[in-house]
Amino acid sequence: MDLLVEECDTPWVKTAAREHARKRRVPVLMDANDRGLLDVERFDLEPERPLFHGRAGAVTADDVRAMDPGEQMRFLLRVVDREQLSPAMTDALTRIGTDLSSWPQLASGVMLVPPSSPTPPAASCSATPSPPVAPTSTSKR
Repeated sequence: MDLLVEECDTPWVKTAAREHARKRRVPVLMDANDRGLLDVERFDLEPERPLFHGRAGAVTADDVRAMDPGEQMRFLLRVVDREQLSPAMTDALTRIGTDLSSWPQLASGVMLVPPSSPTPPAASCSATPSPPVAPTSTSKR
């Protein structure tokens, strides 16, 4: 494997993916679905680099898995740098678990396979199965 494209919603899975990538010296690319944030962790060039650029401290996937939902939210806010979030994302994060089941995501972030590709999208990285997402053609250009 030359590159890990990480698009997981589950915090402990995000962490475990990076643990495995760092161990194998594979770079990680993550799209954060807010303000076009594209994050790169070059474990191939810096195998001792802390996960999430050190923003989360010395945390492991097992640590994150043991966190309650509030702790996981605080963990994610450290990872994405809360001060850089858009107002819409900041508002949405306060509604997760009440009005929303997860943070808002762009269709382009959910569907990584080009429409002309015969290959279906990869399975979700969430801890619970998600229903399949049907491609749409409602683009307004």
